[in-house]
Amino acid sequence: MIKIDNIVAGYTPEVDILKGISLHVDKAEIVTLLGPNGCGKSTLLKTIAGVLLPRSGTITLEGQDRSQMPVHRKIRHCSLGFVPQTDNVFANLTVRENMQVGGHYMPAQACQRRMEQLVTMRTKVCQPRRRP
Repeated sequence: MIKIDNIVAGYTPEVDILKGISLHVDKAEIVTLLGPNGCGKSTLLKTIAGVLLPRSGTITLEGQDRSQMPVHRKIRHCSLGFVPQTDNVFANLTVRENMQVGGHYMPAQACQRRMEQLVTMRTKVCQPRRRP
């Protein structure tokens, strides 16, 4: 579960990009953030992931306040990762190898099982619908 409560964040001290954003995502729930360029979608995701720390408000992951936890600790302790929309992944690695980088701190067998779950889930979601 992810609970965002009244988050204020930005890239420079004098400019708030997020101004009091709140959001609740239940376990296994899929949520889409929609909006025009510059409205704060990526900033919110970076703040949840810990790439950008909030000025105020709380980010609760699985019932614990993780608002000020930096990204490297969230990856390790909360199994939370962030894949940017730009070319910030390792271009010389396959998708699977990039996923393994994110699972670096997991035991090898657990990482492999989780990757297979994600690939299977994604494959099911992407299957074209057959017409009757």
